[in-house]
Amino acid sequence: MSEENILLTPEEVENRRKNKRERIKKEVKEEISEKFYNRGGQVAINYETLGRFSIPSTLYFKDFTAKHENDLELTRREDQLETTIAILNELKNEDANCKIEDMLLEEFFETLIGIKKQFDSSKHVHLWVCDCQSDEDKPQVNDTVIDLNTITYQSISKADNELKDFYKKKFELMDNAQFQEYLFIRHKDNPSIELENRTKEEELETIKVKEPFMISLDHKYLFRFPRIGDLVKAKKIADKRFAPKIKDAQNKKNPNSVLPVLQEQKKIEIDKLEEEKFRYTALATRALSLISVDEKELTDEERINLYSELPRNIKNKIKDFLEQFEFGIQHEYEFVCPLPGCGRKDRRLLQRELTVFELLPSYTITKNEFGQNPEIDIYVGA
Repeated sequence: MSEENILLTPEEVENRRKNKRERIKKEVKEEISEKFYNRGGQVAINYETLGRFSIPSTLYFKDFTAKHENDLELTRREDQLETTIAILNELKNEDANCKIEDMLLEEFFETLIGIKKQFDSSKHVHLWVCDCQSDEDKPQVNDTVIDLNTITYQSISKADNELKDFYKKKFELMDNAQFQEYLFIRHKDNPSIELENRTKEEELETIKVKEPFMISLDHKYLFRFPRIGDLVKAKKIADKRFAPKIKDAQNKKNPNSVLPVLQEQKKIEIDKLEEEKFRYTALATRALSLISVDEKELTDEERINLYSELPRNIKNKIKDFLEQFEFGIQHEYEFVCPLPGCGRKDRRLLQRELTVFELLPSYTITKNEFGQNPEIDIYVGA
């Protein structure tokens, strides 16, 4: 111990150490903020979520490489999402302190569309099936070219206003006692707010789309918005749960059955298990957004078990709440069925029709624009 420390009280020594740590942290922070990064050859994605969740308001991405495209082509379809997330973590700007798996689905789609527009083409070929083919064993698939430059988006700030309108109508129906009860539940952990003097107008100003959100009925359920990584995690949980059952069905033997009959029985059983696995994966994906119940943090298994037992009124309240606002891609378009004898016009929402896979560079359906572009960058041998 130095002479200086001997002459100081333990409290003073600790304060000096604390001040030194804070000074070092400040210097490191300043050094980082002064560092410059090369954004050349990257596309900037300005997210409609404005940095409100787990990623910043803007990220920069390089294009997929030939290796990345090869990896995607050789990856099983059920594993392509995980591979895509891993690749995008490599492609994002090095100074971004975030993970792609923590993106909301809306942010993930904005990312893939931005990369496709910048490095591939703004013309996207979207495959779809008309309702006239719903009874067909092998429905005919139509394709429509969508100009990605014309897609409409909605900022989360506009979604805030939609949510304010929702709460304004609720507040108008509340008497003072009901409003005070609402204030107590929402702000009980914030002593700086004087609940008795708070007006409905003041409360409305604090309303915006953010997480977590709580549903308080028989218990207090705390939720966050789903992340793209939830899909991958749910799939792994489902794989672990159903893999032994599917393996047993594949290995099943019956000496009393002829081979064709046994194979058909196996196929029926495996198809049934795969369908059950699909439903379980969808349930688990939604369940992973459940943070806690009555302030008790949960394991993934507990989340899935509790969510599967949620009363229907709570599930409906979640659905109603999420339908009060929209952000990200908000694009309606019209399809006209080209099949003979149909010609049906159908208006659909692009954000509900798009799949992750059709936006990847390994997606093979393209429209040949050769001859429409005067620039030549490929030269044949002389």
